[in-house]
Amino acid sequence: MLQGIKNLRIVSHLNKSSSLKENITIKLASTSDEFFEAMWLISREYVRKGLIKNELKQPYFSPYLIIPNNRLLIALHGKQIIGTISLIEDSPIGIPMDNVHMNETVFLRKKSVKFAEIGSFAIDSNYQHLGITLQLYKAIFSYVCEYRNIEYILAAVHPRVAGIYKNLFKFEQVGDIQQYSKLNNAKSVPLQLNTANTIEFIKKTNAFDKNNYSYHTEHQLNPNYEYYKNLNLNNANSDFYYIPLWQESHIKKYFNQCCVDVKSLPEQQRTIFQWLYPTLN
Repeated sequence: MLQGIKNLRIVSHLNKSSSLKENITIKLASTSDEFFEAMWLISREYVRKGLIKNELKQPYFSPYLIIPNNRLLIALHGKQIIGTISLIEDSPIGIPMDNVHMNETVFLRKKSVKFAEIGSFAIDSNYQHLGITLQLYKAIFSYVCEYRNIEYILAAVHPRVAGIYKNLFKFEQVGDIQQYSKLNNAKSVPLQLNTANTIEFIKKTNAFDKNNYSYHTEHQLNPNYEYYKNLNLNNANSDFYYIPLWQESHIKKYFNQCCVDVKSLPEQQRTIFQWLYPTLN
């Protein structure tokens, strides 16, 4: 009987996987509604994992995601956002890893190289272990390859998943394990990869195809490939844009929903936001 239940669960899992494989869209968040829904997803999943507390039930707040040039990608099943990932380039307010792995980020700045951090990663708990992670990372690397001249990509991950990042994406550990105070003191490993080397590795090994989730990597990195077009970089229906700035009404709404007063931010962040959005007081 127990074996029958186990087999039923496996069949159900496979059926769901097959269905998702054909109905997932990966794109840049291109409306304020998509952005806020993504922030709610991150908030729910981080609370569920014990990374943050959210007694007031607010969207996740990240000052980095409202800096021009930074990108939030979303995975949709139909109209429902089921996954998020972001590419956060170094800027006057830095990157999230500065909060826990400052030595590693300062080292790159001294080398005068262009780098970014992959972050804001979340998968809806009902859609985990179904290949969504790989699809989001494929989209990130596609975007970097075609649109951004980024030499190094960083990530701060829990030690238990560091091996996956090293094996699949050729990340290397570049510092000691630290406690991430802003994420409930979760353990954090600083990882780094050379973008050109990793993309070449993915092309040669078809690393993204190991579990039958995917369009071939060489197609994925081709800007003419249909999957890549789904990123919707220039969507005529967008109601906010990444470059040069957000609309100030969206910024105000984000701060208000998150109950964040711009005056409470660190001085560098406060200065930048008040310069970018003069009516944000």
